[in-house]
Amino acid sequence: MQVERFQARTMKEALALVKQQLGENAVVLGTRTVRAGGLGLLGERMYEVSALPWDSADAARDPSPAAAQAASEPAITVDDIERAVAPLRQEVLSLRAQLRGMSDPLRRDLRRTIEELRATFGAVSGGAARGPDAEIRRTLEAAGVGPELAAAVVDEARSRLGDEPIDGVEERAVLLTMAEQAIGRRLSVRAELPAAGSRPRAVALVGPTGVGKTTTIAKLASLAALVDGRAVVLATMDTYRVGAVEQLRRYATLIGVPLVVAADGKALRLALQEHAEAEMVLIDTPGRSWAQPGALDGLAGALAQAGEPVQVQLVVPAAMRIAEIDAVLRHYEGLKPERLIVTKADEAVHGGSVLECCVRSGLPVSFVCNGQRVPEDIAPASTSWIAGFVMGREEN
Repeated sequence: MQVERFQARTMKEALALVKQQLGENAVVLGTRTVRAGGLGLLGERMYEVSALPWDSADAARDPSPAAAQAASEPAITVDDIERAVAPLRQEVLSLRAQLRGMSDPLRRDLRRTIEELRATFGAVSGGAARGPDAEIRRTLEAAGVGPELAAAVVDEARSRLGDEPIDGVEERAVLLTMAEQAIGRRLSVRAELPAAGSRPRAVALVGPTGVGKTTTIAKLASLAALVDGRAVVLATMDTYRVGAVEQLRRYATLIGVPLVVAADGKALRLALQEHAEAEMVLIDTPGRSWAQPGALDGLAGALAQAGEPVQVQLVVPAAMRIAEIDAVLRHYEGLKPERLIVTKADEAVHGGSVLECCVRSGLPVSFVCNGQRVPEDIAPASTSWIAGFVMGREEN
């Protein structure tokens, strides 16, 4: 019997096609999202359901060996669950004991493993009897969404499910779709750079060390200069990091735009005056750890001396813990960022941090970066893609 696949703009429409063509008793084998009519992140997202028709009469007359075996197996008991969970619990304890003597990169990798084991432990010990609501909430929490926000998303999804009686796989599929839409309603995007001839024309990217500000600056400059044909100037205030100026200079040469170095506010003001004809000035800034009080005072003062408005966009990686998100947002609030740029989506196991960062900051997302290639690995942000990323339905 051949598996058939149905695509539609919403999960509910796809499930309706399954019922219409295969009957009320069709067996849903799986669901996923696919892209159609575009490339990469820009393609239209469609929901795809794979299903089989089910002949209940034939199944009753000639049950398969697998079905007969499943029917004869005893129900899973609490003791069975405990025996399955015990090795996971022991593994978590063992991994935690190894953390103390490791270098930072190894420690980060091991912490990620522990988080995944904890999520597995919760899924096994919780069991499926608690229903799809609890399952989706656990999925969100395992993805890095805080318990309060995860519960709020699931509650909203359940409230919007309506009164139509549905159950089983279909209920879970529709509830997942409702949860994804609830996430989308909590997001805001402003997927554009300042328009030609508008103010502010200067955009400064700020953020912690190592989040990819310089590479992102080069990607934005490529889009503006090579795709939109705008007069762009690159500026860097990062005179602290070894090789930072030369790295951006190579990008400027490849793109064919001028580069200016502005170590302080006075130099930045003079550079902006010198390039008054430029339609856009993209400013790279030095990274600063949120553990250093007052580390951003000099940068804030320099941007204030620019002589014209400067739009600040905060660059954050797609994978952060909630405590780190709060620390970064507190650290950079004095610079009054207006947008978020999400980087390193390709390195993130889960996307819940992006949702938490958006909700906690209240800022719209402008762009998402998912690799180091210039300019390919950048795309305008969209609520549907971020929501799918959080739910694990989008490839990062």
